[in-house]
Order: sequence, then structure tokens, then C-alpha cells
Amino acid sequence: RLYEIYRDRQSGVLVRLERLDPPPRLREIHGRILVAAAEQVRFYERFTQAKRQHARIDLTDMLGDPSLQTANRELHAAWEEITRLYPNLDPLTSGAIELRFCGFEPL
Repeated sequence: RLYEIYRDRQSGVLVRLERLDPPPRLREIHGRILVAAAEQVRFYERFTQAKRQHARIDLTDMLGDPSLQTANRELHAAWEEITRLYPNLDPLTSGAIELRFCGFEPL
């Protein structure tokens, strides 16, 4: 049930993200965030299925999942692009973005 709540909520986030029309400078970042968000939903679906089959499975058992790997890669690439475009971000803003994009480090 928890996955269904997550999926519904994330589907709404994806719809809102897809409706955004970012300026040209941010389109690559926006695209990467869209890919990462969709892959996160796929990952949690597979995690939920695996958990149903084997209750002892946890996130560390799923680190090799292709969707998790893709989401991680895309968020890191988006963060790198942000730091390239905005090298002088103040520490508070920079830290907040980095935490959201790179805070869960599965690799």
C-alpha cells in the first residue's frame, strides 16, 4: 500500500515537471531530473515486488538495480551541470540542491 501512495504522489510530481517549460539553459538539467524521477518510481516498484517475495530484502540488496543506477547517474549529472552553470552559488543554496540530488549515495 505504501508503494501505491508513493507511486501516485510521484506520478503527480512527474506530470507537473513535464508541464514545465524551462529556459534553454536549464533544459538538459530538467530532462535529467525527469528521467531520474521516472526511474525512481520504477526502482521502488521493483523493490516492493522483491520485498513481497523475500521480506528480508533491503535497499542495500537492490543497489545494482538498473533504475536506481540510472536515477543516481542522472541526478549527479544534473548537479554537475548546475555547478557548471552557476559556479558561484551561495553555500546554503548549493548545499540544499546537492543534498536533494546526491544525498542518497547508492554507489
